Amino acid sequence: MALVAIGWISSPAAAQTSADTANPDTVSGEVPEEMFFEVVNVNLVNVLVWVTDKKGEPITGLAKEDFEIFEDGRPVEVTNFFAVERGRPAAGSVVEGVAPEVVPGRPPIPLIPTLPEDQRLYLIVYVDNFNLAPANRNRVLNRLQGFLYGKLGPDDQVMLVSYDRSLHVRQPFTTNIRLVLVGLEELQALSGHQVDRLAGRRRALEEIEEVDWAGAAISAARSHADLVYAEMDFTLRALGDLMQALSGLQGRKALLYISDGLPMSVAEDLFIAVDERFPRASARGEAFAYDLQPEFRRLAAQANTSGVTFYTLDAGGAEIHSSLSAEEGGTRQGGGRIYVDSIYNANLQEPLYLMADITGGIAFTNTNAVEASLDRMSRDFSNFYSLGFHPGHNGSGRYYKLEVKVRKGLRVRHRRGYRDQTAQSRMADGSLSSLYFGFQRNDINARVVFERPRPRDGNSYLVPVEIRIPLSSLTLVPQGERHIGRFRITVTVMDDEGRLSPVQQKEPVTVTIPAGELEKALSQHVTYDLKLVMRKGVNRLAVGIRDEIAGEAFFVHETIRVGG
Repeated sequence: MALVAIGWISSPAAAQTSADTANPDTVSGEVPEEMFFEVVNVNLVNVLVWVTDKKGEPITGLAKEDFEIFEDGRPVEVTNFFAVERGRPAAGSVVEGVAPEVVPGRPPIPLIPTLPEDQRLYLIVYVDNFNLAPANRNRVLNRLQGFLYGKLGPDDQVMLVSYDRSLHVRQPFTTNIRLVLVGLEELQALSGHQVDRLAGRRRALEEIEEVDWAGAAISAARSHADLVYAEMDFTLRALGDLMQALSGLQGRKALLYISDGLPMSVAEDLFIAVDERFPRASARGEAFAYDLQPEFRRLAAQANTSGVTFYTLDAGGAEIHSSLSAEEGGTRQGGGRIYVDSIYNANLQEPLYLMADITGGIAFTNTNAVEASLDRMSRDFSNFYSLGFHPGHNGSGRYYKLEVKVRKGLRVRHRRGYRDQTAQSRMADGSLSSLYFGFQRNDINARVVFERPRPRDGNSYLVPVEIRIPLSSLTLVPQGERHIGRFRITVTVMDDEGRLSPVQQKEPVTVTIPAGELEKALSQHVTYDLKLVMRKGVNRLAVGIRDEIAGEAFFVHETIRVGG
């Protein structure tokens, strides 16, 4: 997801607006002084809630009155309520349905309830190949195949992603499970990088045990810590980029994260090993410089803002101490490392618990029963409550803590907070979702029209683009003898190598139509002209259009092959 030189030409003539109406003043970038009206932005926060008994079994049959929501400790009114039991909308939920065909002479068949669009499941299977041993990975992926075939509904969307020092979408969102299984088989043929990291840790421990002074031992621990810390930066950035891209996607978003764990405090076990060997070294304090807890909390907060629930699966299974293995010398040498190994294993699992807990999901660790773990996750997909409320703010940019309470004796899980994004941030995220996942919301019936690209320099081309918006789709308000509308454009481009331009947002554009020409104008469109720089090859363009008066955003994407 590197930034590349695909973007807006920054000259004043780069973006222009025009319209098909006769009046040349139809479109302008200035807001008339006498433009008076109130823009109302309705902000609805939805919180997915899972209620279980002490054994983890889902509790169904609850009503809106059984729940309380607190934002930053203050109670808020639950205005929207939706419950799903065994994969179907529960009684009392507002449902959409598919009306079956009426057959003459037969009694009518009841309406078949379906989940609304914002409650459809989007499951991301995230295989962290960089932090996985191949044997552990393949064991889990083999068991995952049966789960995907037997536990998901026909409308559930699944995406397969792997991290191999960079993010790879192996299979975009699809309801065709066969395509996902093909991707899983391809992943099993790849090497895993966790083996190299374990070998590096083993060498560092051996060096700590062999050197004769504390300074050399600390240096060995630092060297390994620096390497792993740099690798973790790439790992967390990839997850963060995916969270941002998923933000604009509507629906329930669950991420099954598969790895051998991630270190919360990098190499803390090695610094403890130094203190075990040299009691006066005070090396353990060195680990504070490699503490990643703030970064993991930021990632979890970003996932909450994007509405993504983490289900973390430790592919290593039941915990064993590597020090007791034959290659470590059995109990002769390894027995003295058991304490160090326990710190290492706990460190790897702590982020898995943290990310799941903060986002309302479940962490599956210290177990070889992969099928049972996946079954428990599937119960979340089929039994849940969705609570909605209108906060007393809109686009503040602040992060707000959430707490949901239900009657005593029951356990409740939910995301622990969210960031109240600005309209501009939501537009940017929606554009990224449109680009990555093909997400479109084009009720405004906008069109993207490419003109002939012109060679620019090197491997880049200048591509003129027209964004055509029907005036009848814009909200127009009367202002004296005119009707006024206002919209904002965002644009981002991705080339065929997955390199992404920054999301560019232009200043709002005001549309002014004389009252006498309104009827004619409503049959025409307003055109927003851009000149974009694109690389040679296939490029995907995502355009976001926000009706500033209605407070609604729309997204459309198109593809163009540049340079033949």
